[in-house]
Amino acid sequence: MDNINDLNNFLNERKVVVKRRYTEAYPAKNVSTNARVRNVILDAISDGHITKEEMNRILTELQANKRWLKRNSSLFNISEDQEGVTTYSLSPYGQRIKDRTAPKVLNEALNVPHKERGTKPVNIFVGRFQPFTLGHVKVFEKMYKQNGLPVVVFLVRGGKPDPEKRPFDETLQQAMFTKMAKQYPFLETAIVVPNGAIDTLYAHARPAYEPMMWGFGTDRKKSYNSMITKDRYRQELDVDPSFKGFEIKRTDDNISASKVRNALKIDDEKAFQKMTPKSIHKFYKPLQNILTPIKENKDMKNLKSLTDFNVNESKINEEYIELMRIDDPLNGIKDAWMEWKNGPATEQGDIKPAQKELIGYINSWLKKNIK
Repeated sequence: MDNINDLNNFLNERKVVVKRRYTEAYPAKNVSTNARVRNVILDAISDGHITKEEMNRILTELQANKRWLKRNSSLFNISEDQEGVTTYSLSPYGQRIKDRTAPKVLNEALNVPHKERGTKPVNIFVGRFQPFTLGHVKVFEKMYKQNGLPVVVFLVRGGKPDPEKRPFDETLQQAMFTKMAKQYPFLETAIVVPNGAIDTLYAHARPAYEPMMWGFGTDRKKSYNSMITKDRYRQELDVDPSFKGFEIKRTDDNISASKVRNALKIDDEKAFQKMTPKSIHKFYKPLQNILTPIKENKDMKNLKSLTDFNVNESKINEEYIELMRIDDPLNGIKDAWMEWKNGPATEQGDIKPAQKELIGYINSWLKKNIK
């Protein structure tokens, strides 16, 4: 039936103008109303903004091309909070496309294996905790004092590891949390999750726990509160009627994890102890040892310049190349490039960045595979 669906999509497709024609040099710009991935993303982001993890989850579910986000970057404004959490909101251009295309998308059911409510009521908090700080503990304690319920912490480990912003793995985080839980009895447990989507949290919380309050900072209010208050989500998850969000307003006194990491990098143990719970002070050296290679690599003293590895084209004698059947695949790359470059959907402004991207991709592939 896929062919029939494709035919229906073709018949229902129409073009809408998102930028009117000014002169011959600045023609009108049209977009299709039948762009499946784009329409779902624009619908998901309509409440304000979504996190990078939520974006990646949607793209994975839609089996989108891995380069979709880069190719459509003009649709979004990208920002990052103090915890290193990346969020996407609509750019003026993206909002214009959303308004003009008015997509009709199907609401997919949330993926939660345990439909029944959890046994133990708890408060929940989501973050990266790289590492835990006294600021985090104050937030957990404030939540506990609101209703007397213990706090379950969700450790987000989405995407590729980032040695700068997410250097500490979940094993080390769990070890730190275990020590903290002995110091602060209101801490229940820490659960590792791939993202902070509401159905992911419920899938990992149940059947042991039932969220009653979801704490978040002011910078996460729009994205998290939109999930908490959405009627369809509450119905499909069968949340407790009293389940609500709890905003923790940020102040200038907030202790960011980046400040703690910086203290580790510059070997300021007193500053580290001042900003972290006493129960994890003994983790100073293990945490610092993980960050030390990052500090050394930034200096690049022990690495050769990329130019040292460049080969002078005039010195290539091709005695080995002649033994390889390599011209055909290289010409295939050239043909693919020319086909895209001269295609009807390619704009002049895209050619230079696309050329740079293609060369970078090929160089990366060669380094990985030609050994």
